[in-house]
Amino acid sequence: MELSPKAVRFIIEALEYRIKAYEENLNNIDTDSDENFYVANDIIYLEAIREELSEAMVQKLKNV
Repeated sequence: MELSPKAVRFIIEALEYRIKAYEENLNNIDTDSDENFYVANDIIYLEAIREELSEAMVQKLKNV
């Protein structure tokens, strides 16, 4: 699937919003340790996706 740079920027922004929400959830003292583990893993996964999309967008813009 080919996405426009604008679409990729929207996706990156959505990922950043979700990462921030997860980080706030981690700071919640009522959250149990098992949930913290899964949230932390999700943050790492979302950050990896964000980085991959950012790099792909830079490469695509270089080739234009």
